[in-house]
Amino acid sequence: RETMNTTTSKNSFGDLIRKMGISEEKEEPVKLEKPQPVSHNEPPKPAEPNKTSNSSTIIGSDVEIIGNIKTGGSIELHGNVQGNIEAGGCILLNGTVTGDIKAESVTFSAADLKGNASVLENIIVDEATTIVGDLSARSLTLDGQMNGKIIAEDTCLIKEHAVLNGNIQTRRIGVSQGAVLNGEIKTLAENK
Repeated sequence: RETMNTTTSKNSFGDLIRKMGISEEKEEPVKLEKPQPVSHNEPPKPAEPNKTSNSSTIIGSDVEIIGNIKTGGSIELHGNVQGNIEAGGCILLNGTVTGDIKAESVTFSAADLKGNASVLENIIVDEATTIVGDLSARSLTLDGQMNGKIIAEDTCLIKEHAVLNGNIQTRRIGVSQGAVLNGEIKTLAENK
């Protein structure tokens, strides 16, 4: 253990600083900008919204949101939401939602939805998902349990683990052996 003599000369002090890895160079002073005066006559300017839709929001499994969510990006939801969700991108739902969903596409993975989902592109529902509500999309794949109506503008695939209590309206449909359907199927004419 080293002790320091209080009568240390400039040279030995410099040696000590170098041993400690501290530079003897002087730092430049920080230049601060003069604050702009606040006008009490003009309303404050709103913050610029985030214009990138490539952003993604992740909501953890220990999070519960009571209220609506709206984003221009995508959402990965593992928690619980009591409210509507609107996303400009995709939604991966691995939690519980009581409310309606609007997005570009939605994938349900071991999820619960009590509400409707209306998407521009695709909806995928895995076998561990339960939905009570209506689904609307360009194409839809159902492998879970659902009580509600399906509207698929183009294609609807009902896989072997699916249990659907509700009607289907689509242009093309595929039903795997083992699927349970309780409702009517209405196929639409092809666009030519």
